[in-house]
Amino acid sequence: MPQFLDLMPKGINKGKSILEIADYYKIDHKDTYAFGDEINDIEMIKMAGVGVAMGNASEYVKNIADFVTKSNDEDGIAHFVNEYIIKEQ
Repeated sequence: MPQFLDLMPKGINKGKSILEIADYYKIDHKDTYAFGDEINDIEMIKMAGVGVAMGNASEYVKNIADFVTKSNDEDGIAHFVNEYIIKEQ
């Protein structure tokens, strides 16, 4: 096991962190978005109100996400925000 993993408290992951931050700022969990492309992003994508996989993500990550956007190299987050958040307003 990589040594840096010993530094993270057990039971902590990006998913729990995003919800804790949302609670702190009084944001409803359904109004949170998470973007990811790797295995360490899975819990965050699952727990966010909307989970978005990057186009370069593994098929597993893409399958658990609510949406798949363009890759990191294609400005996938900006593309998603423009297409699904800004245009909806």
